[in-house]
Amino acid sequence: LRAGLETAGDLALTNLTALDQFRYQFSASAIPNWSRALLSLLRLESQIQMARAAIAIERHRLKLGRAPESLAKLVPEFLREMPVDYMAGRPLLYAVNPDGTFALYSAGEDGRDDDGLGDDVVWPQASLPTRVTTPQSGERIPTLTFQDASPRDVIEKLARQAGLEFRYQPKAAEKLPAKFSFTLSNVTPSEALDATLQRLNLALVRGPKHSNHCVVVNPFVRRDH
Repeated sequence: LRAGLETAGDLALTNLTALDQFRYQFSASAIPNWSRALLSLLRLESQIQMARAAIAIERHRLKLGRAPESLAKLVPEFLREMPVDYMAGRPLLYAVNPDGTFALYSAGEDGRDDDGLGDDVVWPQASLPTRVTTPQSGERIPTLTFQDASPRDVIEKLARQAGLEFRYQPKAAEKLPAKFSFTLSNVTPSEALDATLQRLNLALVRGPKHSNHCVVVNPFVRRDH
């Protein structure tokens, strides 16, 4: 549907000559953005499916004392059919965390399972976002200087040294400047990573699947209005 709508929209505009584009500019501007409307519709429908699934998961927990191992366990007693991720054209994604909480999410507009990170659309958890406390072990570095360095390269290097794996929230990746300069003294790689993220107004948080971490725009900064 998306490809068809994009093609139809392109044809509607490309068939206009330069003179037509001037003469009919108000008519051309009135052509609906059906592709964006479709994405909004599919996102809302996926969120409705997540709401139904979350209610069914809670009913399962109240009856059996635990979250279901999979969404298939909800059918047919708690749901008539598997909940659909309309953004990806397949069932919603689901996992149970070690503490009994669950991750329920859509793969998002790119259709890729990012473990509830990236552009995935996630059913909210009351305990998230939670800042990840990085281990402070490791040799201390007397002086660490970054001069016109790539923030992405610096963050990924320090994360490797600290033994951490993570993904970027799309907004956080877009927010990174091209270059930055920074000097730190007497720090471990973990402390250097925390300081670098703070300098860039970013934070490392736990993902919906608790074993996963994500760099996000700092949600812990107080914003006074």
